[in-house]
Amino acid sequence: MPHFDLNAIEQRVLGALIEKEMATPEYYPLSLNALVNASNQKNNREPVMQLVETDVLNAIEIMRHKGVTYEHSGREHRVPKYSQGLGQKTESQQQRPRDPQRPPLPGPTNSR
Repeated sequence: MPHFDLNAIEQRVLGALIEKEMATPEYYPLSLNALVNASNQKNNREPVMQLVETDVLNAIEIMRHKGVTYEHSGREHRVPKYSQGLGQKTESQQQRPRDPQRPPLPGPTNSR
């Protein structure tokens, strides 16, 4: 698994993106306003933070350069929206081509 050095604000923003992607996929990716609110949520957060838009935007920008978050904009979005790509990044890194000289590992079969 790749290693990313993230400060406390970046961790909170990334955590909010991951949580909202899983909990409310119908509202994902998130607008900046929704991401600020999710990051400042008081339930199940330790420590509670009071982030402002510039804090969240700076964290998003830093993580974009690390390939961890993405901005979505264009005709289909009235405002820019943000998503995390950590799962996609680790999945693509794990999907390396199989060595043709090495036989596949045995596993369960569907035949009876």
